[in-house]
Amino acid sequence: GINHNGFLRFDRTNFDAIEAIKFRVASAGTGGVIEVRRGSPEGQLLGSVTVEVNGNWEQFYEKEITIERSEGRDTLFLVFKNAERPGGLMNIDSLTFRLA
Repeated sequence: GINHNGFLRFDRTNFDAIEAIKFRVASAGTGGVIEVRRGSPEGQLLGSVTVEVNGNWEQFYEKEITIERSEGRDTLFLVFKNAERPGGLMNIDSLTFRLA
């Protein structure tokens, strides 16, 4: 399950090349926000997107985050947020990096 403040981590990410990240998501839970951060789960915020509840854990739809331009290699974090309703936020089927 994806809960509030959970995250995915991608080490040694080349930020020069990333324009956007596309997600296939679903939520029969509480929904929430996906934040893209650099360096740590509390690091520089590069973009975010809201994931709405669609009532089905397996009926995926697409959301995309355009990334603020950044340079160099660093750790990329996708942080999941919903402080008001912190459990069972969403499912992620896949993510795709769109490169410049």
